[in-house]
Amino acid sequence: MVVLAGCSGGGGSSTPTDDASTPTDAPADGMDTPTKTPAGETPTEGGSTPTDAAGDGDTPTKTPASDDTPTKTPASDDTPTPTPTATPSGSTPTATPAGSTGGPPGYEDGEFFNRTRFGQAYLQHIAAGPVAFNMTLRNNTAEASQNIGFSLVNDTEETLITLNNLEKSGSTTYFVQNGTDATRNTTSGEIRYAKGNNNGIELGAAFLTIFAVLPSVYFSAMEWEQTDTRTSGGDTYYVYESNSLNQTALEQSDWETDGSFETATGHMVMRSDGLVRNATVTLSGTTASGTEVDLDIEMSMRDGSDITVEKPDWFDESDAESSG
Repeated sequence: MVVLAGCSGGGGSSTPTDDASTPTDAPADGMDTPTKTPAGETPTEGGSTPTDAAGDGDTPTKTPASDDTPTKTPASDDTPTPTPTATPSGSTPTATPAGSTGGPPGYEDGEFFNRTRFGQAYLQHIAAGPVAFNMTLRNNTAEASQNIGFSLVNDTEETLITLNNLEKSGSTTYFVQNGTDATRNTTSGEIRYAKGNNNGIELGAAFLTIFAVLPSVYFSAMEWEQTDTRTSGGDTYYVYESNSLNQTALEQSDWETDGSFETATGHMVMRSDGLVRNATVTLSGTTASGTEVDLDIEMSMRDGSDITVEKPDWFDESDAESSG
């Protein structure tokens, strides 16, 4: 189980609360508290593929493609768990001839029709599971320095979330299950347990998932070009490259739209259903207000029935049973 915080470019923050008091779970010392952003809807793919049909003696005519505009799927707190699909192997997918006119959510026939949908497509896989997600953020931007590692493993029954401070070697881990939840802060050495739904530990874990949403902000803002099509394990993957930011996307976001970026590059391998196998984005330059930007973000993920969450070795059954 996992509850995803969302992000659509706006601001805002919230602090998870327990039945009796505000939880004390927090990222390791020296780490900024993430800002929670409203969830963005992840619509499903629509449209149909045109087919050629002809009768005997008739001149074949091409059946026009449906012009129905893809409709958004209403958001729901109870995300259905899909049947697990084959997990791509760790080897590099075998390249196949490019030229496909298809693409993942938000991209079709060589064009983006919804950049936000494209950038957030991977989030539905994190919410549904089973999935293993990893991200590293190195942000040396003035007044916003963060160097963190974030991992989330969700097997639909248990969720393990770990946030690492790469500057001070501290970490905070949340273990959420259908039973007693637990959290551990390696900086303070504290281990806490809680029972029941929507307890402070469960809410604290949900709050930290904002880091899983963070890459979508950058994915939506880059100017991507589809450069290759690959297959692996029966799945289709699309390769995207970028060397600039998309001005329209910037104007629709909370980012400063003026300034100079000496570097704005990206690479992404995305499966046809939106799962991002791996991606990187690098930005450096100066905003209109004079802020020096120096940011690098990397992420990878995979899904499959072989993904399981192991109970942490620091989880004490007797302490968990005696917890209130």
